[in-house]
Amino acid sequence: MKQAAHDAGLSLDELARRIGCSRALIYQYASGAALAQNDRLQQIAREVGKPLYWFFIEDLDAAQSATELANLATERAQVDAELDRLAADRSRLEQRRASEDVAHLEALLAAYSTPANPRKVVDCCTQLTPLLAREEDPQRLASVLLQQGNALLQLQEWGAAKEKLEQAAGLFRQASRLTSARDCVQSLGHVNLMLGRVDEALQQFETVASGDDWSNRWQGTLSVGGARELLGDYPAAIAAFERALEIVEERGDTPGAEAGRLYVEANWANLELDFGDYQGALERSLRCIRMALRLGVQDQYMEALLTNGAAYLQIGDTQSATRSVQLALDVADLTSDQQHRSLALSYLSLCDTVRRRTPEAIAEGKEALALALRCSAVRAEIVAQRALCEAYLQALNPSEAVYHARQGLVVAQNIRLLLPQAHLGALKAQAQLMSGNSADAIVEGERALKLAADLHARPVEIECHLVLAQAYFDSASIDDVFNHAGAVIDLARNDHLPNITWKAHFLLARANAARSDLAVARSEYQHAILELRTAREVPPVIKQEADTSLEDPLALQVWQSWLQFVVETEGADQARVAAAEAEWPPLNEWLESQLQDKGGAVDA
Repeated sequence: MKQAAHDAGLSLDELARRIGCSRALIYQYASGAALAQNDRLQQIAREVGKPLYWFFIEDLDAAQSATELANLATERAQVDAELDRLAADRSRLEQRRASEDVAHLEALLAAYSTPANPRKVVDCCTQLTPLLAREEDPQRLASVLLQQGNALLQLQEWGAAKEKLEQAAGLFRQASRLTSARDCVQSLGHVNLMLGRVDEALQQFETVASGDDWSNRWQGTLSVGGARELLGDYPAAIAAFERALEIVEERGDTPGAEAGRLYVEANWANLELDFGDYQGALERSLRCIRMALRLGVQDQYMEALLTNGAAYLQIGDTQSATRSVQLALDVADLTSDQQHRSLALSYLSLCDTVRRRTPEAIAEGKEALALALRCSAVRAEIVAQRALCEAYLQALNPSEAVYHARQGLVVAQNIRLLLPQAHLGALKAQAQLMSGNSADAIVEGERALKLAADLHARPVEIECHLVLAQAYFDSASIDDVFNHAGAVIDLARNDHLPNITWKAHFLLARANAARSDLAVARSEYQHAILELRTAREVPPVIKQEADTSLEDPLALQVWQSWLQFVVETEGADQARVAAAEAEWPPLNEWLESQLQDKGGAVDA
């Protein structure tokens, strides 16, 4: 033991400290006064660098043992060298296998990206990220995380998408890849839009738009306009769209510029819908459909189909509207796009409401709402609430209509979306009016009208004026009826919407009749009847279903009220002639029953 300590350059005191025993005990071991236990002797052997058997060699065998020790040391060095070589070979093999796995997964990722299969993309990226993290290549890892985040965005898995995109943005910033970092921020902005965090999204889009890269500039600027549109700041939205188009045109006729034009056109079409320029929205959406098909941009194809359907619906071509919306629904089903599936179901519900297929409209609205809530798509939720409200209004169920209008209003108010607030407010006022609450309808209608007027959203303004005219008529405030019904005619005339103005003329006829101004009342009735007939006289290519327009309770009420007026002012025979002009047999039957019940007179 003394010799081993000496060979190792240690004193017995130092050796005692290293093995954790007392100075007295180590001297007892060295003098033979105490026997070192096996575990203690192993500690000493490790500290002095001797094998355990060395301590048991007899002096007579010392020379021979020294030789053996030398040989053992040589063999041990050889073994250690071989182990190092094997470890290096194993490391190289693992690296080669990892590289092969990465190459294989990257090839799969490219295949699943064109055409896009977002679920497969996510699965590939999930396997790739730990391999790339081991290679310590932050830029490569960040690119995969960005791709994974965008795929999760397509799948409407907002929370997971946000996590991956934030990780990618951080890695790109560390590598001073600022353009790629802004690509991540652009996608993060869209996540926040879907979650209803419009202000946060707006800040992110402004960050992207401030970059130097051409794609960042036009995409960020366009998205700023989209966010401004949602917040009701239309002048700022228009300015942003115009600026985005200027940036896009910097690249002329390149493929990237064509895609940019598609996105700008799609946003313009939405603005035209908001302002009531339905013909412009229709023409622009048709261009977007063709461009999206040519470029293979799936989400914009569905968006263009929905815009197209909404425009057709507003101009009274329900058949074309249904075809466009159904096609969007088919594509959403095929691609498992739950957000667009919800939107398409909501618009299909609106089409079925116009077609008076009320049970189908309610069922579609409920399915749309369930989907929107399941994928946390705020925009889709608001549209579904609106669709259900309109369906329940047609079903003469004002309590359910009020409920869905309120639910939609809460969501729209929470995220400060002004146009949906105005639209849902007008629908809520209609439901309150249906319940006989004229005072509440006036309060809600005036509030919605102010919002719509501030936004210059003419279609919603018209709806607000109509419900207010009816509410004021029920409240016997005739001057207000004239004001609001006249406003409807002025607004609708500019947009060539006879399927709306007949309602205003009807209210004006009743208001003038209430004031005993029969000549003016007759003129207004004739205007209403003429425009009702015009709205029914659609081109044969559109008119593929049976004419059910007079199943609309309000349209039927117009004819009945008109016939009552004719009986009172011109007699029963002339009323029969007027009824025949409607070409609606149930109306003739109604008139005859009324004449028989009243002895040739009909209550006005």
